[in-house]
Amino acid sequence: MSISPIRIDKEFGGARPPPFRSARIAILDAARRQLRSRSYAAFFLEDVAAAAGFSSRTVYRQFPSKENLYQESRQALLNELYDTVAVEVPSRMRPADALLFVARHVYDLAKDARHLELIQSMRRDETEQPWLAQSYHRYFHLPLVQGCELYILRKLKCDEASPDYPRIMAEQLVTLVKMIGVREMTSDGVDFAGTEIGYRHLQVIVSAYASLLEHNGLPKLKFPGQAQVETRITSHEMANY
Repeated sequence: MSISPIRIDKEFGGARPPPFRSARIAILDAARRQLRSRSYAAFFLEDVAAAAGFSSRTVYRQFPSKENLYQESRQALLNELYDTVAVEVPSRMRPADALLFVARHVYDLAKDARHLELIQSMRRDETEQPWLAQSYHRYFHLPLVQGCELYILRKLKCDEASPDYPRIMAEQLVTLVKMIGVREMTSDGVDFAGTEIGYRHLQVIVSAYASLLEHNGLPKLKFPGQAQVETRITSHEMANY
């Protein structure tokens, strides 16, 4: 199941919200707090009702099942992240500066508390909610890759023998930077490495990719099928992102 990133706060088109909206938002907030430490299997509407200060009946009136509430809560989190991923690299930038610009953007997003919260949900709920990892890949990971790829396409002269390299290079860079960012954070959101140390690591990584762009030094090899990026991805694989 894949859920499109439609913002729930635009559901009523900016008009004055009906009275039940305040209760609905409070329930979603309580569900989000619960899901920071609970899996889908340990997630119950009765607990959410108690945390939100409502009766179970009120919660069931807004959300007919725990799956419905779980999905709306995780979708809202995806929406928040979706609004942050867009990255447009000025084409006038030198490769080293441009790729560092992208890497810092990806790195900061990877360490964002909302991103870490989503990663934890994907790890815990892969079996019950496989759509979450698929939506993450489509609406968070791929836009970051595509932003980087567009810049690389402008800089590289890819002939018919190597049309896939911009995507391959962008995919590798974004995945590596995300992995570094996530692994520098503890489960409770504490940054044990420090942003400045992380930025120095990024400079080392980026310099290698930048040298390829500056000298157009990609090997002239063809890897069939690598232009196809699979959008189905498990949370076990995503744990390495």
